[in-house]
Amino acid sequence: MAFLLVLTATDACGDDSDTGSNSPMDRVIVTATRTALDESQIGSAFSQLTGEELQTEQIADLKNALNTTPGVFSLETGARGGLTTVSIRGNDPSYSLILVDGMRVNTGIFDNAEPFLAYAQTFNLDTIDIVRGPYSTLYGSDAIGGVISAVTHEGSGAPKATVFGEYGTYDSIRAGIISDGVIGKIHYSFDYVHDETANARFNNHLREDGYSFRLDVPFTPDLTFGVTARGEFGRYGEPSSNRPVDIPFDDPHGKATGETNLFTVFLNWTTTDWWQQHFLVGGFNERYTFIDPPIPSEFFTGTVYIGKAFNLQTDWQNTFQITSKNVAVAGATYYLEAGHDNSFPLQQENNFAAYLQDQWEILPNLTLIAGGRYDHYQLAGDAFTYRFSGAYLFDATKTKLRASYGTAFKAPNLFDTFSTSPFALGNRNLKPETSQGYDVGIDQYLWSSGVTLSVSFFQNYIHDVIAFVPTSPVTGTYANQNSGETYGLESEIRANLTKDWQTRAAFTWTESNFTVAGVTQRNPDIPRYLLSLDTNYKFFHVLTVGFGALYSGQQVAADFSFSPAKYVRLNDYWVLRTYARWELNDHIAFTFRVENLSDQHYYTTIGFPALGTAVFGGAEVRF
Repeated sequence: MAFLLVLTATDACGDDSDTGSNSPMDRVIVTATRTALDESQIGSAFSQLTGEELQTEQIADLKNALNTTPGVFSLETGARGGLTTVSIRGNDPSYSLILVDGMRVNTGIFDNAEPFLAYAQTFNLDTIDIVRGPYSTLYGSDAIGGVISAVTHEGSGAPKATVFGEYGTYDSIRAGIISDGVIGKIHYSFDYVHDETANARFNNHLREDGYSFRLDVPFTPDLTFGVTARGEFGRYGEPSSNRPVDIPFDDPHGKATGETNLFTVFLNWTTTDWWQQHFLVGGFNERYTFIDPPIPSEFFTGTVYIGKAFNLQTDWQNTFQITSKNVAVAGATYYLEAGHDNSFPLQQENNFAAYLQDQWEILPNLTLIAGGRYDHYQLAGDAFTYRFSGAYLFDATKTKLRASYGTAFKAPNLFDTFSTSPFALGNRNLKPETSQGYDVGIDQYLWSSGVTLSVSFFQNYIHDVIAFVPTSPVTGTYANQNSGETYGLESEIRANLTKDWQTRAAFTWTESNFTVAGVTQRNPDIPRYLLSLDTNYKFFHVLTVGFGALYSGQQVAADFSFSPAKYVRLNDYWVLRTYARWELNDHIAFTFRVENLSDQHYYTTIGFPALGTAVFGGAEVRF
């Protein structure tokens, strides 16, 4: 991968002295409170990735970027292009709310955002925020585990562009263009990237195209109008499981396509010195198809699955500077989700919500935040959620203590509600799933904040979990009957001791369980232990060399070749990578990377092997 971003979001993070640029303590986070808040005042557990970091680390896929943060695990079905889910703190992937430019990409058909995550890229992004814990108070349904929020890059500086290309193992090709800048008063950015690979198995070719666009137009110093657009289209050969026992159930000739498109219009208005307004109107649509050809030898006649969904959303947020130490946020949201698949015709549900939050530095270095939200769903009914957090910074030692407690909910999706299939009959009387959770943590800033050490303990309880209930050996429906619990420990280190040396590492221990009829079992697909590392150094201001690692331990998976399904332990694995970038001059650069450096043979999903060692080389031209 070779690409260039010119970012403004991190320009204010420290200076270029040898005590550490991009000082972690200077980070400003919006997602945690819906306001721009210094890290020292945030009582919630969070991580932030910048486009600049991902450019340096040569990480182009969103799922791989998320795997480098504590508490987050991206599960990919086999090779690149397979359906992908993201779990936060061991919770079900449908409890991970994903926002792009403020717009929800979880839909009523794919509430775990699988088609989006399979092809989502990191090009032309300013930041990716990950806030962990129950967050429905600010963001509504699906935020039981937390929120992932990606923001498209705002153009800056003189107009510039980069054209790049890359070739590698498995006949992999990536090429594209990225441009941003300011023309007159208009800030713009855009990218278009084509990516394809044959992967390693028969019928496993991936072709994907991604684009993004952002325009910011300041009408006056106090009023800015903007639009964003982002989308992906992928075509993927799905060879299914490679296990002989699965052949009667899996077709190695399957073909999948996925398409997502997102568009937002926003207005930022500083109405008075103490009142700011943000308006957002957006839409998101997706289409996923899977063609399963006939297998005459297995007497299988073939099937075609088609799922379509779209979201419409409006949001009006008001931020009030009550005093220099007190900020209130009040807003209202209207949200409509609609969709259908093979099992039911087009259906829709709408939701109206109002929220209020107060943020108060009650004493020097002690910040308390409290908020509440009311949601009214057309079918699922009402939900009230609340959240409290606090942070205290000891100036003498640069130690921050923090804690948070919150409630959250998830409304039933359209399939669970409306499906007409007798094999999985919908239930219009389903209630929202609910949760309450807390975390406590400590952040230690060292060496002029060039190093940040963070540790958090978390626990989350989930009630009225929607589960499939068999009504005969071959039929069933859905009901609120299960419960769940997750708890564990997250730790992270971020070190920027010099402007040329950057390191970040994370370790997570997670216990994730669900209870059915009084019997508690471990949730499948959630590793008990996760460890990630990335470190890189820039030599002589022209050559960047880096190394990354990911460890997954004690993951179980459901083996459906048994009836009922049997849980089996997957092998632990280490995945190593290395990368380099040589800037020949101001206009030409060369890149090199190796994925799965030790050629580790492993599975994250039974029957779907991950790729072996792959080598890539690329070049870019900037003008």
